[in-house]
Amino acid sequence: LSEGRAGDDETGHLGLRPGARVHRIAQVRMADDVAFAYEKLVLPAALFPNLDRAAPVNNIGETAFANGLLLGNGREQISVGEATGKIASALGLKPRSIVLVLDRIVRTIDGKPAEWRRAWCHLGPRVYLANVG
Repeated sequence: LSEGRAGDDETGHLGLRPGARVHRIAQVRMADDVAFAYEKLVLPAALFPNLDRAAPVNNIGETAFANGLLLGNGREQISVGEATGKIASALGLKPRSIVLVLDRIVRTIDGKPAEWRRAWCHLGPRVYLANVG
């Protein structure tokens, strides 16, 4: 977990002003002790003043609620990409292995972007399930 000024991509995805502060989180998701997803999350610091540096963001709804926010809708795009460098290493893959790429924006109940997440997934025998609403 780190905090800093939002870059151009982050301001664009989260509708922030240049120079706004954001929390950046990189984490690996595991199932049965096997890494299946490498995630990068960006959260507007103004919306998440109580982000717990010790706790992973496993559920954006719970994290939002802990910061006094209610979430509304979201949009997720799924594409195919390559795992390179740190991502391939974290997932135990050869560089340039084919993975699913999930790109998601989640908004608060009043429409403010609350989370931008990009995840590179190698599911193996697993299924990706997203509950919406």
